[in-house]
Amino acid sequence: MRIWNAAPVSAASIFGLALVFSFALAPPLAAAEGDEIAGACTARELGDAETCACAQQVAESDLRASLHELAAEFLGKRVTTGDVAARSGRSGAESFEFEYRAFKSAVRRQCGLKLR
Repeated sequence: MRIWNAAPVSAASIFGLALVFSFALAPPLAAAEGDEIAGACTARELGDAETCACAQQVAESDLRASLHELAAEFLGKRVTTGDVAARSGRSGAESFEFEYRAFKSAVRRQCGLKLR
């Protein structure tokens, strides 16, 4: 017994549907890749676009690239120092905190922006 009359389904139509749903369900992008700090700064309205871009430049010159995303999450208040410690262990959290403090000082000096 057939419940409905269905037309044959091609692989191309299945692929097309999967592609549409993957875009529909994908999380929104907060900032262009490589602009994590500026995106978090702008989202929290810590400064104007120029000031946030300055903070991004400081991050690119003073902060290890591997810490950019974590620093942006911290700046955007999506993670706390406790979260960093849970992810990276105590020594990783201490290392991040040390580098983030130096980054904050450089941003204050070079951009006139006070970060948390």
